[in-house]
Amino acid sequence: MSVTGAANLAGTVGVEFESGSYAPKRYSILTYTDRSGTFGSLITPVLPPLLAVSLAYSDTETVLELRATTANLPGLSGNQAAVGDAIAAGLNNGAPPGSPFLGLLQKDPDALASAFKELSGELGAVATSCPRCP
Repeated sequence: MSVTGAANLAGTVGVEFESGSYAPKRYSILTYTDRSGTFGSLITPVLPPLLAVSLAYSDTETVLELRATTANLPGLSGNQAAVGDAIAAGLNNGAPPGSPFLGLLQKDPDALASAFKELSGELGAVATSCPRCP
């Protein structure tokens, strides 16, 4: 949508996604020559846990940002969070089509935690003593 002149923003933005899979992306939802204010709230459908949506504003555009994040996944270990954050950063910076990491965007929280644990190496990490090690 485009406004000729200044846009006075207020109220609520409601978003509905068509069925299907989504990857991180920016959607321009409103352009203008000048703006005052911001929208007061954003209403979205339930998204997969690795995705979050927000609004971003510039002097001439309002953008809906769909991004990967581990913020909606409580209880991750430090290693799991580090792996998840690295994957999220890669997805947000434009994972190539066909990337196996895109499939993680549709997983439930337990499956994501398990995948991050496996990728972090926590499954095989075992403390042992080594008498000859310094």
